[in-house]
Amino acid sequence: MAPLDLLSLPNEIITQVIDELDLTDTWSVAQTSKAIHHVSQPAMKRHRVYKAEFSLVRLGEPYMDNDDTRFEGSLPLVFLEQVIREPRIASYLTDLRLSLWSDVPDDDFRAEQQLPAVILAAIYNCPYIVDEVALLMPKGQAHQVAFLLTLLPNLRSMAMRCMCDEIVPVAEMVWNIVQVNHNMSSAAQGKALSKLTKISIEHHDTENGQDVVLFAPFMSLPSMRSLCGRMIRGEIDGYPCTTFHDFRAVEHSQMDEIEMLYSSIDSAIWELILKPIENLKRLTYEHAGAIVGNAEYDGLGITEHLRKYASHSLQHLDLTCDLGYNEEDQFVGDLKGFKLLRTLRLNAKAFCPKVDNWRSRPEVEYDRMADTLPTSIQAVTLVGGFANDGPLDLAKLIEERHKLPELTRIDLEGAWDLTQSHLDLCKSVGIEVVVKT
Repeated sequence: MAPLDLLSLPNEIITQVIDELDLTDTWSVAQTSKAIHHVSQPAMKRHRVYKAEFSLVRLGEPYMDNDDTRFEGSLPLVFLEQVIREPRIASYLTDLRLSLWSDVPDDDFRAEQQLPAVILAAIYNCPYIVDEVALLMPKGQAHQVAFLLTLLPNLRSMAMRCMCDEIVPVAEMVWNIVQVNHNMSSAAQGKALSKLTKISIEHHDTENGQDVVLFAPFMSLPSMRSLCGRMIRGEIDGYPCTTFHDFRAVEHSQMDEIEMLYSSIDSAIWELILKPIENLKRLTYEHAGAIVGNAEYDGLGITEHLRKYASHSLQHLDLTCDLGYNEEDQFVGDLKGFKLLRTLRLNAKAFCPKVDNWRSRPEVEYDRMADTLPTSIQAVTLVGGFANDGPLDLAKLIEERHKLPELTRIDLEGAWDLTQSHLDLCKSVGIEVVVKT
């Protein structure tokens, strides 16, 4: 009996087989012959339509009436039901954006709200829900989003902004997914969030700093590489230590990039975040404690944690704070131990010694750039402005050019008292100085 050839099958059967393939496999099969390419066209068309409609999904509403529409979309419950009724939708979703929602409806609304039977059935069969009590809870939008995450195998990027304080269900569900993904014997292993590489959270939490805690479970995902936040609070003082227990549960993290803008995070919290990360390459932290929270800026404390956990891998460091902070708070200490550091952005006073009156010290003891930076540094940006007799001593920098052989560019942001002759002198030794007012 001759071996069965795919083309010997009826077109109806070939079409059914192709319908079960994802976009990549359908494209590969379509290239095998002209006949299969012809039969594959309806599936290819459907893939293109679904990808255009569902690769980026927005759930929620704008934060303000005049806000942009990048996060405006349907309600979580509506989309959740759509995914459950048509499961193939979930495989196309790679970018999920969540915006402001209310998770505490009034009593009348809560009493009338009923989940569709199809969602209830899916919840009871979900391998990621380990707490039986949780089966009775998914009426709030945070619970609906948490359950939705269990259905997304190809999600690569997720952004949350202006959320309510009730974000604990999302964190708890991600922890459940992490535990199942680490269980090689589980049939659900690797089925949810196994490709997620980037998480972004924008949220000014007004109470317990829960927004920073939400990062912890995402850090434990093996695929996670980038953690971004804006208006994030993380303060230990005044809150129970158990609030930050989740960070201590993170044993290993493969993340290589952290970006925290306009945020207020204690140095102690930074240690909890950095400790499990094995090879951090980029860190950006813009401290705005006076507006966002109560955490004090401690440049030296943060760099000490980086020196302990990331000096072997860090390539880019952007560490700045409000210019109103004292010089001793902006000081970052010696960075020579960061052997791979290439680019650096700091406050201008970050090179000032941590003493009450650094100007009274002999010049030889000043912590200047040539004395504190590693030989690997290529570009430096200083923020805030400084007179020429401050930490940016161009004369000394040129004199000791051999200490920073890779340095080719210095960007100065703010008001700097530099003449064109200073700039030309630096250029003569291969360093371009750019003043950005």
